Amino acid sequence: MGKRICFIIVSLVIGLTACGAEDDTLEILFFTEELSALTTEEQVSEAVQKMVPELTNEDFSITFHAAMIEKFSLEIAAQQGDIIFADEHFLEATMESAGIHPLDEILQGTSDIPEELYQQQNPSTGELKYYAIPMTENMTVVKNLDVELVETISTFIPAYTNHKELSMEVLEKLIEQRS
Repeated sequence: MGKRICFIIVSLVIGLTACGAEDDTLEILFFTEELSALTTEEQVSEAVQKMVPELTNEDFSITFHAAMIEKFSLEIAAQQGDIIFADEHFLEATMESAGIHPLDEILQGTSDIPEELYQQQNPSTGELKYYAIPMTENMTVVKNLDVELVETISTFIPAYTNHKELSMEVLEKLIEQRS
């Protein structure tokens, strides 16, 4: 009987601690085979800090996951990640405008994005909006990592993020065009 009560108390404490914990860390998740073969989490972290110097190591985390649709779907279902980079073919599983923030405001002046895969109709306004962005060789993050991409990697900000403004600001700096 004493073990059962102890187990219940420990379970409640752990449960309440987990529910009350607020995560102030910006999570940047990667689901891409190619990028994880070309670079490391540490190199990406250094590149992000270089491009967004106001962020400290404690402010954000970089996590490379296996490029598997099952893992990708589990992380999305668990509402993990504030900025997500994934192989382009993963987009079909997430390109529902209700679950992703529109990115038009950070795309001003960018005209080389294919509309058919990255643009959706906003359900509340009916306007066509960009909900994902393909990474290109001219983007600051790609240049700073000094990698040559063969496959298309896309990025988006999920609607469930608690860090929308920061995510938009960071993503805008990462995708800046450089020649």
